[in-house]
Order: sequence, then structure tokens, then C-alpha cells
Amino acid sequence: MDHHMPTRVLILGGYGGAGSNISSLLLQETDCDIVIAGRHKALALDLSERLNAKFPGRASGIYADASQSESLKTALQGVDLLISASTSLDYMEVVAKAALLANIDYLDIHYPQQRVAVLKNLSKQIKAQGLCFITQAGFNPGLPSALIRLARSRFTRYEKARVGVAMNTRFEKGGALDEFIDSLSDFKSDLFREGRWRKANITDAASFDFGPQLGKKQCYPMSLEEMWALPEMLGLQELGIYAAGMNWFVDYLVIPASFLLGKVHKGLGRGILASLMVNGLERFSPPQEEVVIVMEAEGEDENGPKKVRITVSYSDAYFITAAPVVACVRQYLQKKIPPGLNIMGHATDPEILIDDIKRMGIEVEVRDL
Repeated sequence: MDHHMPTRVLILGGYGGAGSNISSLLLQETDCDIVIAGRHKALALDLSERLNAKFPGRASGIYADASQSESLKTALQGVDLLISASTSLDYMEVVAKAALLANIDYLDIHYPQQRVAVLKNLSKQIKAQGLCFITQAGFNPGLPSALIRLARSRFTRYEKARVGVAMNTRFEKGGALDEFIDSLSDFKSDLFREGRWRKANITDAASFDFGPQLGKKQCYPMSLEEMWALPEMLGLQELGIYAAGMNWFVDYLVIPASFLLGKVHKGLGRGILASLMVNGLERFSPPQEEVVIVMEAEGEDENGPKKVRITVSYSDAYFITAAPVVACVRQYLQKKIPPGLNIMGHATDPEILIDDIKRMGIEVEVRDL
């Protein structure tokens, strides 16, 4: 790659909710040129035109279909990094293999955890080609492990960490919502206690204070790929990630129904569930959007026992997804992320990552308790 030329980044799904935020932030925060790609070429061209008004000549739009390797091959010509922000999850393997074939780097923001296995199967090839693949980027997954690692430097002995995620947000019908509903049928929850992982159950619920707007909430354990390696990496004795519910209608009706129907057959009733979810969030949630992540850590420093609490919040779920992605790309551009398959929250420098998202406008508070 000629380093006098700006890095060219193709964002698949670059005109969607998260994708459009990634597109504009990349232009603002890096010297990259971007290619906005997806099945709706008109939307890609429309966004690139609007971005070029502010960042002349740096954005273009192109047709690309995540399910068609030929279409991806054409779109990826002259590209250095592919960001998969599309919700065509069924084609994740097609997209990853297209990046390998084009011999370019890759980053994704996909939520469903079982998808990481697709990339693990390709990890030997990724390494052999000397490529950098980054998965589980964004705010959740993404920020939980980065925040847990960030607290490390504040302890001489790091013992416990737990993360709570709460969001009051709206979903539009479409891929992102389908992805969320599908992920519910694969829902697993695990906690690390007394030196080992174990399945969590309903009695393992924990309470977190999410601040003035969302208040105190009961949260339930979940499972994220980025958590597994942390106990060994940091010497932790206890670790857990928890999610708060959305509102009574969604928590008690839509989510259990999605879980049960998904167990019968993946995608069963997805259309009806998506409608219920959209309407349930519209009717029964407070109007002001808010996403909050709270990380609480315990351990010791030279003065004895100590606790650290980090809160990250923003009023838009798409923007809080995009900011860590772009902060991660900044470190990638500085060659700080090694070749091979990487998890965003493990491979980035957490201090720099958090400083960057703060500068982009995300609210971050770090407190010693």
C-alpha cells in the first residue's frame, strides 16, 4: 500500500443507523477516504453527496450486496479496510471471505455472539495473509472489556469487575432489529465466580445506578465473547456483564416470546415480534433516548481496598456505537493493532480509546470511590 495515498475504507451498510454515523465520524476524525456501500445505491450516493458538501471529494457511494461475493469483489477494488456495519448477518462469512480474497483488513460491529465462531474458523488464514481483522467493535460489545481494562492501572491488585448496560432507545423496523430478535433465541448468560465460569440464573440479577435519567435498574447477566479472556488477562476473581430491561411490555412479553419462538425455529414470528417491539418501545418508554454503560471495579492499591466506577453515556444508540469504532480505526491506522483476529475491547489501548470517544462528544466519568 502506498502510504502517501489516504487509506480507503468501504463501509458496508454505510447509510444505515450505525453506518452513517461511522461514515461521517471517519471523515471528521481521520484522513481516510470512504466508500459507502450497500444494496440501495441511491441511499449510498445521497449520503456521500451530503458528506462531500462538508468533506469535499472524500466520499463515494457504490452498490454492494453482502450475499454476493462477486458484487463484493467488484466493490472492494482499491479498498484497504472493509467495515461491516450491515445487518446481513447470514452473510457474515461471505463478507469476511471477500476481505480475505481481496487481501484487505476487516472490522465488524455485529452483536450476535455465536458469529465470532465464523471468524475463528478463518483465523489461521487471516494470520497467514498478515491481515488485521477486528470483531465485536462498537459500544456493546466493545466498550465493556475496554472499560474493565481501563480500570486495571488504578489497582495494585484487581479483584472484581462488573458492567451494566441500559438503554432507552427506539428501533426502526429492519435488519438491526431482526438481528437483535434473532440474538434472543441464542441468549446465554454466564458469570465468573471463584475462579471459574458458570451458567447464571435469574437469582443472579444485580442492581446498577444508571444516573439521573434512567435511575436504578435491576439487570440480568448476559454473555459476551469479549469477557471470556479477561479473568486470566487481568487476574480477576469475579466478573460479570449485565443488561437492564427496556420497559415492562418489551421485557415481559416481547423478549420471552422471541426467546421461545426462536428456540422452536430461528426467525419464527420475527415480523410480528419486530412490530410489537417497535410499538412497545414507542408507547411504553420515556421519550428521551439514553444509553448508559456502568463499569464497577474493586481491588486494592497501596492504600488498601478501593473501588472505581466508570460511566459512559450518550443520547443516541447509533452514535455511541460509531464513536468507539472510529476510535478503534484511529489506532488501526497508527499500526497499533496487530495482524490476526482481534477483539476490539482487547486489542485497543483503552486510555486512548476512551479519550477519543470523549473528544467526539460521548460523556465519560471516572470516579474513585
